[in-house]
This record gives sequence, C-alpha cells and structure tokens, in this order.
Amino acid sequence: MMIATLAIVAAGIAIVVLLVQVADLSRRLRRLAAEVQDLRDQAPVPMPPSGDLEPVAVITGLLPVGDPEPSAHVSTGRVVSVTLAGPMIKAAALSHGVRRALGEEQRMRIAYAFRKELKRQRRARRKAAARRPRQREGWLP
Repeated sequence: MMIATLAIVAAGIAIVVLLVQVADLSRRLRRLAAEVQDLRDQAPVPMPPSGDLEPVAVITGLLPVGDPEPSAHVSTGRVVSVTLAGPMIKAAALSHGVRRALGEEQRMRIAYAFRKELKRQRRARRKAAARRPRQREGWLP
C-alpha cells in the first residue's frame, strides 16, 4: 500500500515537472519564432568576399557540401529543432528515469531489499535480547 502511494506521488511530481518543462519550451518556441520572423524581415546580410574561406556547415550537418548560400537553407524548423534539442533530451531522460523507477522489476527489487533488511534487523534484535541477562518476572517488594 505504501509503495503504491509513493508511486502515485512520484508520478504526480513527474507530471508537474513535465508540465513546467512544456510551458518553458512553448515560451522559448514563441520567442524563437518571433526572432526568426524579425530576421526574415531584415535585409540579408552581405557575405564577405571569400578568397580562401569555404562555407562551414552547421553542426547538425543539414547543409549540402559546397553550397555557397548557407543562409538559404536555414529554415524555422531547423532553427527550432536545434534550439529545442537540449531540453527535449532532458525531458526524455527524465521520463525514461521515472518510467524505469516505477517499473515492476524495480519495485520487486526494492521490496526484496526491504524484506531482507527487516529480517536482518529482527535477527539483530533477537541476538541482542539473548545477550542481555534475564530479569526475574513478577513483582518484587
């Protein structure tokens, strides 16, 4: 009964944490969309003359090799995917950890360790009681 209550409380906490993360991600997405729109409204930035410089691909590797116009391939979706990748990975790791912690195998492992610890404590109490000298029973004047 106590394990089920703890599991429900942990699931509730996990849901609250995920909701906070989703709210934060939506706020970031709206801000990012506004920034992308502002960048689209501005005039394109002229590229410096490149004598020996080659265009460098974004770390995601989305640009074709040897493309002279890297800015033409940067879309809102790509910017959003790169920006939100970190928080999404954190949310996925958190949900995986919660799912694993609440899994049947983990609960059985915890219950086994709990029973083993109870048996150890009982044995220790019995040994301690056996070492103590017995007192006479009954009331003495």
